[in-house]
Amino acid sequence: MTLDAEEIINYYKDKYGYVTDIDSIIEFFKQDKTITNKEKSEILLSILRWNLKIDKENKEKLKGFKKKEERQETKEINNPTLEIDKKESEFFEASSYIHSIKECDDDDFITEILPTIYDNNYESIIGSILLYFLRELSLANDMLAIETNEEDQLYLKNVIKRNKEIINIIKKYNNEEENETTLNTTQEHNKLIFLRKKNSSLYIKDDLDNTATEEDLLPILNDIITGNFTKEKRFHNNDDLKGLSAIRRRDSRIIFVRLNNNIILILGILVKRFQNPQTYRDMLKARNKEFKLQKDILKENINNEEFLNCNKEIQEEIIKELNSRKKILKEA
Repeated sequence: MTLDAEEIINYYKDKYGYVTDIDSIIEFFKQDKTITNKEKSEILLSILRWNLKIDKENKEKLKGFKKKEERQETKEINNPTLEIDKKESEFFEASSYIHSIKECDDDDFITEILPTIYDNNYESIIGSILLYFLRELSLANDMLAIETNEEDQLYLKNVIKRNKEIINIIKKYNNEEENETTLNTTQEHNKLIFLRKKNSSLYIKDDLDNTATEEDLLPILNDIITGNFTKEKRFHNNDDLKGLSAIRRRDSRIIFVRLNNNIILILGILVKRFQNPQTYRDMLKARNKEFKLQKDILKENINNEEFLNCNKEIQEEIIKELNSRKKILKEA
């Protein structure tokens, strides 16, 4: 890093260590006629590298912050030595989402990383995430406007392209969260069938055994039965998942695939308690693979009344189980 870049970074960095006021830096370049285009390019690239370095440092700080939160949970709530500043909490929470988004290599799963409208500080966190990617986009655009070598230009163009994609995904997601509407309504109730494992046991029952009591699963299941779908997510970027859909509410997910207009195969349920979507993706791939192995026989069986009645009984068992869990939640 050149001395000029170091001085500029120290002068313009914000309280979190990032350099984001690029407009002021460009104005400074215009006023100082002695700075060459090459020097401008080197300074801006140094700023981008600096911001990436701060990203890495903040990621390490985030780990320490999470440990601090865990320690606080085990102490009395008013312990002054472990109080966590609200702004600090929101910043590190947003940083955690940003790092997870950057590491996500599948656009279908970026929305799985993001918080939901029901989460505390949702607007603040979504705003911070968007602002981060908008600032990085602005910085890359400003750097591209100044003469740089071919390798740097290619890198900057990739940054711009990727950030635009991420920003569009987040904006669309945020609009859907703030304007929750019915996306799909059918005139008749759907008939549900349930994916079985090789040993004939049901995936959904295994999922329930491994899932904590969750109040949102029953409303989602009822929505699927009645045909009133809200927040339906269709997977389309990943070839291994094409054709799958998920209905979600808060952290709860029910994954399914349509076999015809009103017969829906339930592949499983999941309660998301993580920001790394790899576990979710692996589960979807495995279930979709199993579905494809059974697809032909399932399509044959949907014309069999006995088969449909058997699945109707399973449906009633699942609803009974979820109602029982709902009662436990109310009594807790």
